Amino acid sequence: MLARRRVYNMAGPFAPSFAFAESIEWMARVRAHGMLSANTGVVELRRRLHLSNKSLERAAAAGEYLRVVREHGRIPCRQP
Repeated sequence: MLARRRVYNMAGPFAPSFAFAESIEWMARVRAHGMLSANTGVVELRRRLHLSNKSLERAAAAGEYLRVVREHGRIPCRQP
């Protein structure tokens, strides 16, 4: 994810209370301020998944995604 400084200043930092859905919750705050997002269609960053990676803990992540919906009304989706 890449964001302009003014967008970051408007939405604030990532919420430390989220371990899995921090970027999704942050995007919900960005959208709440009327900002839009775009997909460049280019791989900007590659990441390595390993057995102790938190991204593999799907049950815990699902609970956080539900929390984002409860707090913001929906999970922000990419615009086509």
